[in-house]
Amino acid sequence: MEENVETSSEKLKESDGGPTLLSPEDYTRRLSELRKKTNNPLFKNKLIRDLSESSDMKKFLDSKDIQFETLSEFTHGGFIDKYTQDELYQRIGSICGSDVGRRYRANSLDAAIFSMNPTFDILFLRSKAGDKILGFIIAELGECAKEPNVYAVNLICSQSGLGKLLLGACLYCIKYNDDVSEKRCILELAHAYKNTPGFFMYTKLGFNLDDSLIGEEGVCFDDFLHLPMSVTMNGDKFTQQYFVDMMVRSDFKQADVVDPSGIYDLGLPKKESEDGGKSSAIQKEMVKLANILRKIKVFGTKYIIFPQDEWEIIKEMPFAKKSIFINKPRSQPNFSKKVNAKPELVEPLLDEMGRDFDKLKRDYMRSKGIDIPLTPTAQLEVIPKAEEELILAETVALPTTPSETLKKTTQKQLITMSMMPRRTTRTRKTTSKHKTPTSKQRTPSKRRRTPSKQKTPSKQKTPSKKTPTSKRSHDDMRTIRTIRTYNTRKRTQATQAGL
Repeated sequence: MEENVETSSEKLKESDGGPTLLSPEDYTRRLSELRKKTNNPLFKNKLIRDLSESSDMKKFLDSKDIQFETLSEFTHGGFIDKYTQDELYQRIGSICGSDVGRRYRANSLDAAIFSMNPTFDILFLRSKAGDKILGFIIAELGECAKEPNVYAVNLICSQSGLGKLLLGACLYCIKYNDDVSEKRCILELAHAYKNTPGFFMYTKLGFNLDDSLIGEEGVCFDDFLHLPMSVTMNGDKFTQQYFVDMMVRSDFKQADVVDPSGIYDLGLPKKESEDGGKSSAIQKEMVKLANILRKIKVFGTKYIIFPQDEWEIIKEMPFAKKSIFINKPRSQPNFSKKVNAKPELVEPLLDEMGRDFDKLKRDYMRSKGIDIPLTPTAQLEVIPKAEEELILAETVALPTTPSETLKKTTQKQLITMSMMPRRTTRTRKTTSKHKTPTSKQRTPSKRRRTPSKQKTPSKQKTPSKKTPTSKRSHDDMRTIRTIRTYNTRKRTQATQAGL
């Protein structure tokens, strides 16, 4: 299985043209010149030898039956004599698979090998038993114009699980090569978070998101499809053993991680044989949303064209349907036009995406069997603990008996109250006790009927709502209660006192 964690901004497209192939005579002459080189600008023979012979690294390389090979060692071997220049590019470049343009990788290999460009260097990984090339990394000094003394990873291709060896060796040489003035390395991760193998490998080796590398074309990294990353190696922790541990220890986890998405801490998904691909499927959706959020926050929406899989998510967002695509086809041009005309639409759209992203992260953790804390939304649904003094207030029209006390709510009561419509005002229903007599209020004598007209008890009607409160007897008077949730004790006492 191939592990392609390529890094250049042009990696996914063909260059304008391939390298100029040398004639057979010129090719032979160039090989002779290359063999006269006894050292390399970055991958010094001594540095690679010291790294390979360290105890843990030697055990690992021997267990895999593989070895590092610098350019000067490669040109002295028999592999390069077996093929023409074009055949060599095809055989080495095929490791990159179909994701890297054939002409692009040929140009990179030409710059690192036959052009003898001093700003490029290449390191190979091959089997000890034969001439099979298992991977390579090309480093370029000053690829980012604003960082002229910093090496960038121009291209890295390898079989699965071996890319970390090549990248770790590159960082080791940058740190311990005395000719390198800035102990820093930069790269651009193709497909950003969707390239999860590359993202996890680079983060494990110390690379972090670095938006300061974003610049105009020709200045630095300018492609919004990819993720700029960097690592600085000035601290004391960057010893030889530290690099070896990063490269060979499966349990090594980087501590100084700057990952706003939180994806690295969630870890890689389970194997398909373990969960039927459930966690992997959730992660694929999660990283798409992470890419969308990043692009809109960092680059805006004016010039971005989203890949189709990301666009399918955006156009199905409820907020987008309701507030952006109003009687309009759900197309990218209409989306850009609307949100650029009304920038206030961007924030609520990002909020909705953020909630969906957080939900996917929780689902991902559950799929891996990880216990997750309650979310703020879930916390609002939790019934308060018993020690919290939540009182169900009772407002009565008539004085209560001394034995009557306040009732504390039960969980069942609280849930029932939450289902009730809330009163729009805090005023209580008035009774005869609370009414202020007016000139229009009738006295009981005016409303009292004569005995001759009084109906018999058998035919007496139940007093209607229109019957004045003063007509009601003390025994028939029912308590008027106003249910209030989350009231305070003082307000309850004041209400009972008739204040």
